[in-house]
Amino acid sequence: MNIDNDADLERALRQALAPIEPGRDFSVIPYSRRRVIFWPPSRTMLALAAGLVLLLLVPIGVLQYQARQRRGEQAREQLVTALKLTERKLQKTRQMVVRELNRRNNL
Repeated sequence: MNIDNDADLERALRQALAPIEPGRDFSVIPYSRRRVIFWPPSRTMLALAAGLVLLLLVPIGVLQYQARQRRGEQAREQLVTALKLTERKLQKTRQMVVRELNRRNNL
């Protein structure tokens, strides 16, 4: 394409950028196709799918519950151990304080 002046260039651009009407109605095309169905939706299939999901999820939930219970028991045991250690330390500290007070009172 050989364009010599600005008017020819503008005309060529307007022609290239002009809207083009489609030949057929594109809004109808997506609705005219048939849906692809792998199996016909039925209550039996939905019930089977729900049952399968339950068969998979229930054991997982039980295992998670048991693991949570074990962690709770371990945490309780650790807490009891920590409290026993704290009690021993406090008793030793109390004994030291009582001895020191007795020693000062005897002087």
